[in-house]
Amino acid sequence: MLQLLDAKEPETGQIVPFDDYLQQMIESLSALAATALEVYILEQSLRQQIKQLHIEIDEARKAHQVAEITETEYFQKLRQVASEIRKGNKEQ
Repeated sequence: MLQLLDAKEPETGQIVPFDDYLQQMIESLSALAATALEVYILEQSLRQQIKQLHIEIDEARKAHQVAEITETEYFQKLRQVASEIRKGNKEQ
């Protein structure tokens, strides 16, 4: 929020109304500043969403890579051997 307070006459210090042109210019600059702030906030929000998407993409990629490995015949054989070894250790 921006508020123009008490324009004063330089020589007398008396309170006078703001010059219309100056007031219009300040209001325009204020509107530009508000727009810039809104754009900055939106940009930060978009950056956060992009970061979150990267995380989700990375997690999906990892899950896919793990599935590629665990679904191979070699891995399934290793799993079976490990299971047999565990059974053998329990029986002893």
